[in-house]
Amino acid sequence: MKKIFLFSTRLRVFLTEIPLLVLLGIVISVHDSAPTVVKFYPLEILIGGVCVFIVIYFFRAVLISKDEIRQLGRFSSRDRATIEEGKTLVLTLAAKRHLTVELYESDEGAAALPFASEYAGRINLFRERTLGDRKTVRKILLYFGLSCEQADGILEKLPKKEAEFESVAVRAEQKHDVTLFFIRMLETL
Repeated sequence: MKKIFLFSTRLRVFLTEIPLLVLLGIVISVHDSAPTVVKFYPLEILIGGVCVFIVIYFFRAVLISKDEIRQLGRFSSRDRATIEEGKTLVLTLAAKRHLTVELYESDEGAAALPFASEYAGRINLFRERTLGDRKTVRKILLYFGLSCEQADGILEKLPKKEAEFESVAVRAEQKHDVTLFFIRMLETL
């Protein structure tokens, strides 16, 4: 089954690797001139381990499939939620390629929680901030069954646009400096 992968870590975070890699290069270049038997092997192993740890620590991503949405990363919260009929996937497109992906509970599901009857339809099941722009939103719309023309029609710069398709209902709104895309599931895919 095809899935959508959204990277959440800015690439400039990995620029912290450059000084370590330069240091590793210097240590390797003077490796043969070390007077001891073990040479610089412990230092090389330590620097290499720190480089690998930085990559693993800062890696974050969101994986969207037809049946669930989840967060990836060894040191992330690793949240996950199922995408079913009635649930709404909200994509908030802000400046500087910030895309917030949220999944809200359906109105019918809130009745099952007696203490949350006043919050019907506003129960947030998943929230993660990722990197993305209009092309990313278009890719997600295509993934949920819209054609290229339908997705481009939704992405047009209008203050409010709403359409219902075969398996999803899509609404786009422009509020202040962000654009919101609401994708409500009409059936479980």
